[in-house]
Amino acid sequence: MSTNGWIGDLIGGDDFVALNMVVRATDLLA
Repeated sequence: MSTNGWIGDLIGGDDFVALNMVVRATDLLA
């Protein structure tokens, strides 16, 4: 359950896109 997904979509920043990929990767490992 990641909250950064929709936050990144709202902001739409490239930094958040990269951050979302890291968060989703950790979510898969968790």
